Amino acid sequence: MARLSSEWFGLANTSTIGAILESPMRVKLFLSLFASAYLCAVAMCQEQPAAVISPSTVASATYITHVTVIDTENGKKIQDRTVIISGDRIWEVSDGK
Repeated sequence: MARLSSEWFGLANTSTIGAILESPMRVKLFLSLFASAYLCAVAMCQEQPAAVISPSTVASATYITHVTVIDTENGKKIQDRTVIISGDRIWEVSDGK
């Protein structure tokens, strides 16, 4: 296996960042690679859209009936509601049945 050396990269026995950034072309390449890596990292951190729940998943949902729900906007209690939980999310809150 060939051994990589600083000469292979055209750096002539130096390994400092300053030597890499001596030429304008290398500066542009370095900045392009840095910008690409940054954009990839930002794209990966974006919030993913909520998953669509299929009808088969709703059929296997958990129904909790005749509960009192508290409206978080105004603090009022709403009695006799049905809460439908599918997976790890509340799918729906409706009138008690």
